[in-house]
Amino acid sequence: MLVEPHEGFLLHEANGSMLRGVLGHALARWDARRGDTLLPDLFGATDDTGPRPYRIVSHYPQDLAYGPPGSLSIEYDLFGRAILREGAVAEAWRIACGELGFGNGRVRAEVIGVERTRVGTLAEAPEASHRTALLEFVTPTSLKLAGAASDPNLPDLLAAIARRASLVLGRPFEPPADSGLVAEPLFDEHVAHRRLSMRSGSTQLRGLRGVWRVHGRPNASESLLFEAMERFGVGRGAVFGMGQITYRPCLETPQ
Repeated sequence: MLVEPHEGFLLHEANGSMLRGVLGHALARWDARRGDTLLPDLFGATDDTGPRPYRIVSHYPQDLAYGPPGSLSIEYDLFGRAILREGAVAEAWRIACGELGFGNGRVRAEVIGVERTRVGTLAEAPEASHRTALLEFVTPTSLKLAGAASDPNLPDLLAAIARRASLVLGRPFEPPADSGLVAEPLFDEHVAHRRLSMRSGSTQLRGLRGVWRVHGRPNASESLLFEAMERFGVGRGAVFGMGQITYRPCLETPQ
């Protein structure tokens, strides 16, 4: 979605948590006007009903600063049942931009285009031919294990995304019971993301960024889970840009 902010908008204010907050208020306004239940049905999920079926991908200023000069791109994904309501969600974003505004100054913006680029489905992956890949933690990633935040490791990442994909798409995804994959950290660092919430104020969400080299040939199930990591995000705060991961197979050395 491309938006054109009015004067006074600061690019650094456009982080994922702020965008999520504005979207939530816009959904509530949509429901009040239309007699709809979009907010509680799709975005008021709890642990009992599964994770929220959306993700705001744009997280850092550099993620938002492409497109024509003077415009911003806000990228979001809808999954599962939310796909059927994509038209209403797009209209809610227009309310967010044109009526509610962004940042402390409530700067308004005009939506100049909405492009559908993905759908929230996964296809069965063919068996991989590569034996080495790079797993990059693009935005801070942390998992919640036994009720507490935990640094990610490869088995826990695969288990977490299997659960998330199962709940979002309503079909079973099984983590590998015994995997031959081995992760070798090339570079990683612990960072903190400052989240601004209208309800709880400023909080710190910590996670891991960096790159791992993954050795071993993933089977079809593991390949599908790596694809799910890229599509859905994984870990704490995935709905507002945390846990964004890419998996890139490395070219085989010619024999």
